[in-house]
Amino acid sequence: MHTYHKFTPVFADKKDWALPNILHARAATHGERVFLDFPLTGESWTYAEALWCARAAARAVLAAGAAPGDRLLIMASNRPEFVFSWLAAAFAGMVEVPLSTQLRGSFFEHQVRTVGPSVCAIEPEFAGHFIESRGACASIRRFYVMGGGAEADAAIALLRGAGWAADFFDVLMQGGGALAAAELPAVRVHEPAAIFFTS
Repeated sequence: MHTYHKFTPVFADKKDWALPNILHARAATHGERVFLDFPLTGESWTYAEALWCARAAARAVLAAGAAPGDRLLIMASNRPEFVFSWLAAAFAGMVEVPLSTQLRGSFFEHQVRTVGPSVCAIEPEFAGHFIESRGACASIRRFYVMGGGAEADAAIALLRGAGWAADFFDVLMQGGGALAAAELPAVRVHEPAAIFFTS
């Protein structure tokens, strides 16, 4: 374990410590440096690229009907889309809600009912969980399915067949074709950013 004894935050004015403000500041000063590196696939994003993707995803999710204060539920393993779901929620003024990928049945239903998400970003393998617990998922209006290929196609078809709007997560990453269609809110530090369920 590494401990940084001399670490000093460089955001002197804490009233501006909302995540969108921090990423904006870092993109301005460290734009070409690596923000996110995912060796498993060889993908990486600079601060400038991450900022663009975060703003695009936030605008797309708002243009699709979400609103600041809504919950964005994430059910996924460690992967880049998890980070960009979190950033999209932050820039849209939404509340990120990551759920354990081990949940199913009554525990899953309790957490979904408690937070009442309007949007979900999930890996394809978890689509069936929402179908099984349809009654607990009445608040959900839209899904974004991570990955591609036959598994993602099948998950989207399953969710659409159950009456939900569903699309590929890449639609968010590309701005949903709606970059000018939604204004991003001014996110304040006192506003809720995430809900975590712990044991």
